[in-house]
Order: sequence, then C-alpha cells, then structure tokens
Amino acid sequence: MITYKDFLTIFFIFLSFSFCSYAQTTYSFEQIEQDQQKIVQDMKDLLEKMDRVQLRLEEQGKKEEAQRLRLAIEKIRKNFSAEKGLDSALKADMEELLMHLKEKDKEIRKAYDKSLLVEKKMEILRDFLLNRRSQTDWEKKMEELNKAEQDSNVIVQKQEKLKQETEEMEKEQQKALSKDLQEIQKDAQDILKEHKDLENDTQKLAQNAENPVQKFHEEVKKLLKDQQENFQETSDIQDSSHIENKKARVDSLVSNQKKIQEKLDSYEQKDKLAKDLQDLLKSKDQWTKHDPQKSPEQEASSLKAWAEKIDKLLEEQKATEKATQEAKALSEMKKNLEEFLNRQEKAQKVLLSEKEQGNTSPEYMSRLSRAQARLGQDMKKFAKNFQDALQNQKDIADSQAKQQAEDMAKSLDKIADRMLDSAQSLKQEDLEKAQSQNKEAIENLQNAIQETGKTKEWEKWGEKKTKELSEKQKKHLETARNLGKNMEDEGKEGKEKALEGSAKWTKIASEEMEKASQNLADQKANKASENQQRAMEFLQAAKDILSQEMASGKNKKRQDDPQASAANKMQELSQSKALPKEIAEALKQSSEALKKEPKENNPEVQKNIAENLQKALEYLQEENQKESLDRIQESQEKVRQEGLKFLQDSEKNTRREQKMAKSIENALENMQKASQEMGKKDLSASKQNSSRALEDLKEAQNALKEWQENQNSQKGFSRVNQEGLEQRARSMARELQDASKQKQESSPNLEKAGKEMQDAAQAMNQANQNMEKEDYSKAAEKQKEALKSLEKASQELEKSQKGENQQKFQDVTQKQENLLKKLQKLTDKMQENQQKPSIKEENKKRLQKSQKAAQEAQEKMKKTLKRLEQKEPKAAQEEQQQTSASLEEMQKSLNEMKEENLTQQQKKRMQNLARKQEEIEKELDELKRKLDNLQRKQASDAAQSAGEEMEKSRQKMKQEDTTGSKEKQEDALRYLQQAKRDIEKEKWRYEKLRQDEVLFNLEEKVKQIWESQKAVYQKTVELNQKIKQFGITRLDLVTLSKELVPAQQDIINKMVKLIEMLDQEESHVFGWICKRIRTDMDQVLTDFRQKETGTMNQSLQQEILQRLSRLLDTLKKEQKERKEEKDSPPMPGSDMEQRPQIIPPISELRMIREIQIEIKNKTESLYDGLKDKEKMDDLSRKRLERLGHEQDSLSEMTKKFIERLEGGQK
Repeated sequence: MITYKDFLTIFFIFLSFSFCSYAQTTYSFEQIEQDQQKIVQDMKDLLEKMDRVQLRLEEQGKKEEAQRLRLAIEKIRKNFSAEKGLDSALKADMEELLMHLKEKDKEIRKAYDKSLLVEKKMEILRDFLLNRRSQTDWEKKMEELNKAEQDSNVIVQKQEKLKQETEEMEKEQQKALSKDLQEIQKDAQDILKEHKDLENDTQKLAQNAENPVQKFHEEVKKLLKDQQENFQETSDIQDSSHIENKKARVDSLVSNQKKIQEKLDSYEQKDKLAKDLQDLLKSKDQWTKHDPQKSPEQEASSLKAWAEKIDKLLEEQKATEKATQEAKALSEMKKNLEEFLNRQEKAQKVLLSEKEQGNTSPEYMSRLSRAQARLGQDMKKFAKNFQDALQNQKDIADSQAKQQAEDMAKSLDKIADRMLDSAQSLKQEDLEKAQSQNKEAIENLQNAIQETGKTKEWEKWGEKKTKELSEKQKKHLETARNLGKNMEDEGKEGKEKALEGSAKWTKIASEEMEKASQNLADQKANKASENQQRAMEFLQAAKDILSQEMASGKNKKRQDDPQASAANKMQELSQSKALPKEIAEALKQSSEALKKEPKENNPEVQKNIAENLQKALEYLQEENQKESLDRIQESQEKVRQEGLKFLQDSEKNTRREQKMAKSIENALENMQKASQEMGKKDLSASKQNSSRALEDLKEAQNALKEWQENQNSQKGFSRVNQEGLEQRARSMARELQDASKQKQESSPNLEKAGKEMQDAAQAMNQANQNMEKEDYSKAAEKQKEALKSLEKASQELEKSQKGENQQKFQDVTQKQENLLKKLQKLTDKMQENQQKPSIKEENKKRLQKSQKAAQEAQEKMKKTLKRLEQKEPKAAQEEQQQTSASLEEMQKSLNEMKEENLTQQQKKRMQNLARKQEEIEKELDELKRKLDNLQRKQASDAAQSAGEEMEKSRQKMKQEDTTGSKEKQEDALRYLQQAKRDIEKEKWRYEKLRQDEVLFNLEEKVKQIWESQKAVYQKTVELNQKIKQFGITRLDLVTLSKELVPAQQDIINKMVKLIEMLDQEESHVFGWICKRIRTDMDQVLTDFRQKETGTMNQSLQQEILQRLSRLLDTLKKEQKERKEEKDSPPMPGSDMEQRPQIIPPISELRMIREIQIEIKNKTESLYDGLKDKEKMDDLSRKRLERLGHEQDSLSEMTKKFIERLEGGQK
C-alpha cells in the first residue's frame, strides 16, 4: 500500500517543477507553461491515487489514517485553511496559475504571486501529512509482538531444558532397577522388534509383492472377464432376418394378448349391464317404495375418503422411492460410475472405429447421437439423485467429506453436460468435437472413480439411509395391508364392487412393498427401487378405480324416489355401446315414459318397460354365452402355448436374449394365473393378470426393438474390443514364456499357462477375422475357444502360485509359534517378580499392567496362527496389528519401571529443579500480562493453563515423582506452544499488512519508471528519425544533453532506490532482474552521452520496457491473489523468525523461466540473422556477448535460488 512518505516525495517533485521554471532565467514562457501543465496533470494523478489509498485504508479498518487522508483530499479539491485566509482549493490555485502563464507578459506578476501561494499551501499540506503517525501504528504493534515472542521462546527453552534434566533423573532411576527387571525390559523389547519383522513378512505374503506369478494371475483373470463381456456383446449380434423373425412372433403375441384383454373388458361391461338390468327387473314392484340405503352423498363421501387414504399412501411411497434412489446413488457410487465409464468408453471406441472406416452417414450419426443423449440423460439423472441425497444428508459431521461430496456433485453434473454436448456434436456431424468431448467425459469419470476410493463416508451414508428406509417401508406395508383389508370388508358389506376391486390392487401393491422392505434390509437399493415403482403403479390402479366410480356419477344419480332412480338407470344403460341400437332406443323410451308417469304407475307402461328390460337382458346373456369366460380361457391358453413354443425355440446365450426370455417367462406366468382366475370366474383378477402379461410382452417387444437399433454400433464395439484383447493376450503369452525360463521351480505350470495364452490369442485372431467378414456366429464360437484357453491358463497360474506360497506360509507360521512361546516365558517372569517382596509397590502395578497387555497379545497371536494355518494372510495381518498395539502397551508400562527411592544427591537436584520451575512460572506471569495488554486472549489462556501445569509439576517434584513431574512439564510445553502459535498468527497478520503496503509501493514505483522510460524511448525514436533525415544538428545535441541525459539519469536514480527496497525485502530474483535493467539503463545513458540513438540504443530501451512490464504484471497478479485469498496463518512448527518473502518463490520461478525463454528467443533470432552471413558484424557481436553475460548471470542466480529453496545459504 502507498505510504504518506510517497505523497511527500510527489509533493517535493511538484515543488521542484514549480520553481525550477523561475530559477532558470533562460526558460521561455512556453517552457514554463508546459512545466506547469505537467504539474497540473501530476496533481490530477495524485488525487486519483489518494482516493484509491483512502478506500483501501477504510477496507482495512484504519479509520484514523483514512480520515486524515480524506481531509488532505478535501484541502486539494475544495478548501484549505479558512483561519489563515487560505480559503481556496489548491487545485483551483494551480489552474489559475496556469491561466496567468498563458497570458504571458500581461499576467507575469499575478502568476508570480499565485506561485508563492501554491508553494505555501504545499508546505502546509506536507506538514499536515508528516504528523499523521499515531501510537497504534502497526510498527509499534509488531515490536510488542516480537518482544512477546522472544519472551515465549526463552520460557519454552528453559522449560525444555528443565524437562531434559527431569528426564535424566528418571533415566538414572530406571538404570538403578534390579537385574531381573532390566532383563524383563530387554526381553519385551526384543519380542516387540521380532513381532514387527514378522508383521512385515506377513504383509508381503498378503500383498504377494515379490511374486510376479500373482500379477500374471490377476492380469489373466481381468483378461478373462473382459473377453467374457465381449463374447456377450458379439453373441448379441445376429443377422437382421433372425431378429425380424423374433420380432414378428413377439408382435403376434402382443396382438393376441391385446385381443384377450379387449374380450375381458367387453365381457365385464356386458356382465355388468346384465346385472344392472336384473336388478331393475327385480325391483320393478318397489319403484315407488322408499329406498333404505345410504344417501348418495354419504356413499360418494365414503369413496372419496378411501381414495384420499390411498393417495396419501401413494405420496408417502413416492417420497420413499425417491429417497431409495438417493441412497443407491450414495452406497453404489463407484459401481455406478464404473458402469457409466464403461458405456462412455465403448461409445468412444465405436466413434473412432466408424470414423476410420468412413461410416459417417447422417442417419448413422443421428443414431449414435441418440445413444449418446440417452447416456447423458442417465448421467444427469444420477447426478441429480446424488445432489439430492447430499442435500438431504443432515448429519454430516466430517467437513472434509462434505466438501468432497459437494465437489463430486459438481463434477458429476459437469460430466453429464459434456456427454450431452457430445450428443449435440454428433447430431451436427462434428466428429472431432464429439471425440474431444467424449475424451473429457472419460477423464472426468476416471478422476471421479479415484475420488470415491478416498472416502468411505458416502457409502456409509447410503447404507445408513437404506437401513432407515427399510423401517419406513415396513410402515407403508402395514398401512397398505390394513387399507386393503378394510376396503374389502366394507365393499363386501355394502356390495361396493369398486371398493373390492381397489382392495385387490392395494393387496398386490402390499406384496411389492414387502419385497422392497426385504431388499432394503439386505442393502439392495436397486431391487428395492424396482419393487417400489411397481407398488406405486398398483396403488395408482386402486385409486383410479375409486376415481372412475366417483366420476361416473352413479352414486350421485340415485335419488330418494325409486321410480326416478330407475328411470335414470335406464337412461344410463341406453347409452352403453354394448347394446344394439334398437334395444338401446327401447330402453331410452322406457326411461322417458317412466319419468312422465305419476307414481301410481300405468300397468301397461310397466309391462312395456319390463319387456324392454327383459329383451335387453336376454340379448346380453346370449352375447356373453357366445364369448364366455371359458372360451376366453381357451384363447388365453392358446396364446400361452404360442409363447411357450417361442420360448423353447429361442436361444438364451446372450444377455439380450436372456432379458427378452425373462420378460416372456413373466408374461407366461401371468397368462397362467389369468387362465386360472377365469376358471374360478374371478373376472377382476383375470383382468389384472392379463394386463400384467401384456406389459411383460411389451417389454420383450421393446428389448427386441432396441436390439435391432443397436446392431451396427454393437459390431463396432465388438470388433474394436477384440483387437485390443488379442494384443493383450499375445503380450502376456510372451511374458509367461520368459518367466517360465527364469523360474525353474514353477516352470511347468508357467509354461502350460503360456501355451494356453498363445492358443487364446490365436482364437481371438480368428474371431477378429470372422468379424471382418461379418460372420459373427463363427466369431462367437472362436471367442468361446479363447475363453476356455484363458480359464486353463488361469488354473495353471493358480497352481504355480500355490506352490510358491506354501513354503512362505510355513516359515511365517513357525516364526509366529516361536514368538508366542517367548511371550509366554516373559509373562511367567513378570508373574514371578510380582511375588518378590523386594519389588516396590509402584513397579508391581506396572508389572501387573504389562502382564495384562502381554496376555491380550498372546490371545491375538493364537488367532493369528489359526489364520496362517488357513492360508488367510490378510486376516492374519489384521490380527498382528492388534497384537502390536498390545505389545507396545506392554513395553510402555515396563519402561516406566524405576527405582523409586532417591539418593541424597538426587533429592538436592530435585529441590533445585523445583526452584527453577518456580522462576519459570514468574516469567510466565509477566508474559501473560503482556499478552493481556496485546488483547491476545487465546494466547493468554494458554499461558494460564501452562502456569497451572508448571505448578502441578513443582508439586510432583516435592513428592519426588520424576515421572509425574515430567508429564506435567510436557503438558505445560504443549500449552506454551499454543500461546506461541497464537503470537505468530498475529505477527503473520501484521506482516501481511506491511507486505501489502510494500507491494502497492513497488507497483507505483515500477509504473513511474516504466512511464518515464517510455517517454524517453519515444523521444529517442523521434530524435533518431530527425538525425537520419537531416544529420545531427546543434538543436539535437541540446536535446540529448538537456533532455534525454537528465531524464535517463533520473530514471536510473529511481531504479537504484527500487533495488535498495527489493534488497531490504530479500526479493533476490526481482532484485536481480532490476539490476540487469539498471545495467541496460546505464548503457542507454552512455549511448546518449556518446550521441548514439540508433538501433542498439532503442533495442535496449525496448528490452527495459518489456521487463518492466513483466514486473508490473507479476506485482498486479500477486496483489490480486493476496486480495482474493483468505488470511492464512503459518503452519504449526513454521519459523516466523524467518520473514516470508514478499514475492513468493513460485512467482520468482515464473520470472526466471520467462527471462530464460527471452534469452533463448533472442539467441535463435540472432542465429537466424547470421547463418547466411560469412562474417559477424560488430553490432551482432555486441549482442551475442551481452546475451552470454546475461546467461551466465541468470545461471548463477538460479543456482542460488535453488539453494535457498533447499534450505541453503541466502
């Protein structure tokens, strides 16, 4: 940040400019006017800088200095000092002075008087700014903090020394132990060391790091898995006629099942009409009687209440299903991402393959685009589920895990966008762009998968949420069961078929809910979600039955008057499409007649109405007889037999065939259930199962359609993948052959594995050839052969691996048995020494504690032996880790044993240590007072706690307890370090503020130098053009001596001050660059004195300007980064004695790189200009020598820079 000293400097420059014009009598009015114009412009620039500094001071909370600067700005712009009669603004006075100068001779006196006033005001302003320092300045604060830090360092050093002396006494006590106890300590130490070695051996055995056969085996298993997947892909590929035949047969099944569904619907409608007609005929004598049934409003209200209950359950199930999707996104994150990666990699391979073969027709690109779009949409949905799951995860305690999850959510969304961008590029036939976008998506997916391996928190969240959802799903299940039972009971009691039908669908939904609950309990979120979706479909069906019943208005149309109700019913029946036109018309006429007749009905009319009803009933009964449930059952059985025949004829080798067959099997099962229900005359259940069968058939139909559409892309996938698999197989075959020659003991197995791998590679090659000929059937056969060879190779490698590991397991097991025996002997020794009267009570307690830890270690060693015998090295390693913890606890307790009785000399030393501890406490009290004055509460509290621990340590010393005293001293040191860190943190903050100010000043100074050098350069170019055109004149010599030389000398002086500033800040690289610039400036000045303004001079100035510009950019960037970053205290243990660099090493390294590139480019440019010349001219020689010197200097400086980074000398 700019300081007030800089303002004073600028003011002095103004003064020198103002009055040099009067000091030199040779100046003309024009020159004086020009100088004054420059001063006015400088004043304008100064005001802008002051405004910026004022804002920064306010942002930093320096209100006092900001207020003082604001008053200074007001004096310049608005007013000055009314009490002294100086009530005009300085800015206005300078502008008036300039106006007088323009009048020349007429206003010379006024100009002179005004210049005196301006000078006086500048002096007042200078004095005003000089007195701005306050007692709260950061320099005083830094001094106080430094003193506090020094005091804390002294206290820490004294306390550490005191702790060392206490430890020495403790060690003397330990050495004074009896020989038996020392032997126990030594044995325990040996056992712990041997166990650590044994643990390393077991780890190697578990990892099998030294066994290349294991690596071969893993690679073969992976190749086997990949070949199986590609075999499945290839098997899916069939000739188009074969798929068309399958599709035609499935379409036929769908069509026939639709007809059955339609027949059932028609039968149900006619059956319902017939029953309504029968009811009307039965009640013809009672049309005038009172109907004792519930009012229509009551029945409608009852249905609405049930519908609302179902709707509430449906909404709750939807929320649970969404939560299940979220749980799935968390618990199966890695698996899902790997699936997306696999799909995207396959898409990329197909794109590359088809691009190479030139298969880029618009139709094919459109198909690829649709497939890519589906992938992007799936990824988008997955990202949304993960994000929702993250937002709903309320109890995240680990902030790092939470941040990782939020970053993952953004990454997933970005991947989905990139996939969709690729789909759009394919649609526009921009293959290069699509390929690049696919590559980016793949890389991001790979990074995401790596991130999932760093934390298990997400998986735990998902598992926890799945467990909670299982309980919630059970509640939904209970609600559904109760709802279905209650609706069924009320439906039967009130003969409400709508309620009975809705109850059946609700019961079916409860069955799916039960499956979902079990799958959630088993942590199978994916299957649970499918069950939940089906349950929601069935609940929706139950709700629709009630909604349709209410919408039909059947209940509302029943009135208190039975005659009117019968008339309305006839009117409703007459509108049915199931009745012939003449019968419908007769019913309509009967309805109208019944409405017109009074309640004392005309017998003739009653008779006609009854005949019309009877006629309609006989027609419906006759129709239903023609297409009875028995006949529909026969039709259903025929369709089922057709489906069975199709299933028998279909192969089930490929995944697509298996998927389609599964759908057909489900359809056949539902057809059978529908047929059985038809035999029981249960029309509602028949319709439900028939509808399910139809949906299953449609799934098979869609699977075939998708299979047909993806034929071409599958071909590309299989071909590209198979080529890669063949290369891997050949490479592994060669490696196995080489390994068999080196490993004699396992050579037969390795040799056989290598031969099988060769056979696999040969079969893969033949599969490739068949794929090129479009003979995918034969290709699949060859892939089968390759799979058999790979399986045999895997078996041989497994045999080889077992043979090598057998001896290693025996060695480790034997070591473990020997170590267990040693530990048993040590435990017995500890038990014996506890019985000895010569052993002090404290040491007996320590022996007892050590014995307990040793016994725990023994039990764990026994478990380790069992694991080794069962050839389970990883499990054995886990047991050994627990054993090590017990052995370390045993060793720690044993090491605490010591001779409790102090000698007279030791007692005196202990008293002396207590006095030293008391002195340190007093020094700490003084430090605490300083910290309180500095308002460092955290450091003061830490010092207070340290003092309390010191007091406890002193009390332990009085009790002659060296161990207890040492522990309390360690606690005191920990609190002292906390206080020290807090002081360092505050120092860091003030140092950062100081560096911000220095950086601001550096930028301003470099900018001034750049502007001045730019002006000199422009003047040099103008002057050189004149000299070239007219030769050098006397006026040119005056310009050189009176303008360019002084101006260049002034720039050098500024650069010298800048270099001093950088040296003070220990900014070595920037300092070196500025020194190189200053050397170039000196050369420019020498050239001016030698009247040289040509190419060399101008080239030097251009380099100066370029390097200054780079310095400016770096300074601006550093300030911007400092402003954006949060205040970060030094890391624990960092050394604040060594002040951090104002320009970070990374920024300096960038500058070194840029200078090196600049030298390289200049050297290449010079070479290009000289390679065609026979002789080097003087100018080129000078440039080359200069570049050489600069390269040497840069190398030396870089060497020192590296030494400083490595902790060498500065």
